[in-house]
This record gives sequence, structure tokens and C-alpha cells, in this order.
Amino acid sequence: MTNYLWYGEVVPRDGTSGLEYRGRFSSKLGLELVEISGSVQIVQSDCKIRVTSNVDVAPQLLANNVRSTVAGILDAIGYVDGSGFTFVLHGGRNVDTGTDYSWPGSVRELAQESSDRSQVLNDIIAVFGVTPLLGDALGDYRRAILEPWDSSFYAYRCLETIQRYWQGEARRSSKASWEAMRIALELEKADLVAVKDSADYQRHGGRQSVSDREHLAALGVANNAIMKFVKLLGREIAGKAHGTT
Repeated sequence: MTNYLWYGEVVPRDGTSGLEYRGRFSSKLGLELVEISGSVQIVQSDCKIRVTSNVDVAPQLLANNVRSTVAGILDAIGYVDGSGFTFVLHGGRNVDTGTDYSWPGSVRELAQESSDRSQVLNDIIAVFGVTPLLGDALGDYRRAILEPWDSSFYAYRCLETIQRYWQGEARRSSKASWEAMRIALELEKADLVAVKDSADYQRHGGRQSVSDREHLAALGVANNAIMKFVKLLGREIAGKAHGTT
């Protein structure tokens, strides 16, 4: 048996306060060979999760399971109370070895270089008024970060939102608009297909353990598409300003 302690923050979406919950949970990972049990304690915004696993588990898989478990509990509370909460997992520790884990881990690899962040943010804000699809795509990207179990689903929905820009008034077919987006943004077809295949499984109710690498791969495809979409919108604005479009 291996023992862990995870901790995070519960953020109310509607101003709800005074949340308190204590309970136990159990779940299985993979081919149901990994059995996990533990307890959740929530006091106000503070959340602590104690976990015992029958075998050693990759930290990112365990973190995903912990986050999914707490999110499910909060969704159940929200369903009963008519309220909503977001759970942010900050990190954890292997109590037996003293090893600390931080989160969101390798997702940080997708962050813009610190020297470029202000410019990238300015570029995004500058084109926000061109189409509401950009804001919708960024919202889906945020959900892909926050919900690793369904990261492919939200990453694909982000891509699907962007491709609607090419449907437009021309009313292209879905297949034609996907191809138009791929060409315009210079995206690899294999990357789009890989995200779609995983997303279809999740979209139809399938549950799967998502490794840190798989999570990062889905986010990477969406991240690349968003950045190229922003640059394309910027070029379109510049072209209109100079009367070239």
C-alpha cells in the first residue's frame, strides 16, 4: 500500500460560502488492477485528500483521479444545492517517501516564454472583437487544462469551434471547413485526427486514464491552433486597415 496526501482549493462560482464536506471514496484505474481509496475533507476553500493505493501509481494519473473525484463530489453538491464550484489541485505528497508533487506539472511547458507573454496577450485582446469564436475556443482550452480526464474532448471542441470560422457565410460543409482551417493555419492532419479519435471515445461516455504526456499532447494541438488563429485574425485586421482585403 502507498499513502498520499493531496491538497487544493475549492472556488465557488456563484458566491457560495461556508462549504463543509467530509467523506470517503474508492475507485479503480486502468484495467481495474489499481484500487484507490481515501477521504476528502473540505472546509471553506481548503481541500485535503488522503489517498491509499494498492500499488505505486504514476503521480500524474493519480492526480487526475484525485481531481476527477473531488470535481465529482462538488458537482453532486452543486446539483443538490443549485450551486457551482471549481476545484484547483495545487499539489501532493507521497507520505511514505516524502516525495512532493506539484501540479499542473508539464502543462506549464505550453506557457509562453515570459518575455513574450505580454505581447501574446496583447495580440489576443487586439483580435477579440473579430469573432466570438476565439473567446469560445479559449474557454474550451481552459476546460481542457482543468479537466485532464476529458482533455481530448475539450481540446477537440476548441478545434471544432475554430473551424466554424471557415464555415461562415459560405456555408461550407463540415469536411470542407475542417480542410480550409487545416490549410489556412498549416496544421498537421495527423494531429487533428489523433485528438478527434480520443475525443470521440470520451464524447460517447468512455472513461480512460490520461497520462501527463497524453494530456499535454491534446493541449499542444489546441494551443498551436489558437496561436495561429490569433495571428491570422491579426493579419486580416491589418489587411483591412490597408485596404488589401
